[in-house]
Amino acid sequence: MMRWLAGIVVFLFCGTALAQTPPAAGTPEALSRVYGCANVADNQERLACYDSAVGRLAQEEREGRIVSVDREQVATIERESFGFSLPSLSGILPRVRDEQREEVDNIQMQIERVARDAYGRARFEMTNGQTWTQSEIRSPSNVRAGDTVTVRRAAMGSFMLVGSRGGPAHRVRREE
Repeated sequence: MMRWLAGIVVFLFCGTALAQTPPAAGTPEALSRVYGCANVADNQERLACYDSAVGRLAQEEREGRIVSVDREQVATIERESFGFSLPSLSGILPRVRDEQREEVDNIQMQIERVARDAYGRARFEMTNGQTWTQSEIRSPSNVRAGDTVTVRRAAMGSFMLVGSRGGPAHRVRREE
C-alpha cells in the first residue's frame, strides 16, 4: 500500500475542458503530449497527434511509469491511510480543490480482536485489517471484540478511539 501511494504521479482527467487548459507544472511528459494535440489546427494531423500521444500514454501506464486515480480512489486511499503520517495527496493532485476534498477526521471500524502487548497496552485489531495500539496503559474494559468504534483526530496529531459502550476514550496510534 505504501509503495503504491508513493508511486502515484498523476491524476488523470478526461474531457475537452482539460484538453484546452495548459498543463499544470509537474505534468508528466506523456500527458503533456496529449494536451498539446489540442493546439494542432489540421483535423488529420490532430487525430494523428492524439493517436500517437494516447498510445505512448497508455504504454507508460501499462509499464507503471504513470498511475491514474480518480477522486473516489483518492478518498479511499485517505480513509485507508487514516492514522499514518503521510504527505497530503493534494500536493500531487493539484486539480483537487479544497472545497471538493472531504477531509477525513474520523473513521468507524469494527474490532475483530483486543490483545495486550508486552507492556500492557491494548492492541485493537480491526476487521478492515488496521491495527491501533494504546499510547498509554489503561484498561480498555469499555471496548470489546465485535464493537464498532470511532477513531478520531485529537490534539497535536494524536488519535482517540471511542467505544460505542460509552466510557473513556483511548489515545491510540496506528500500527498497521
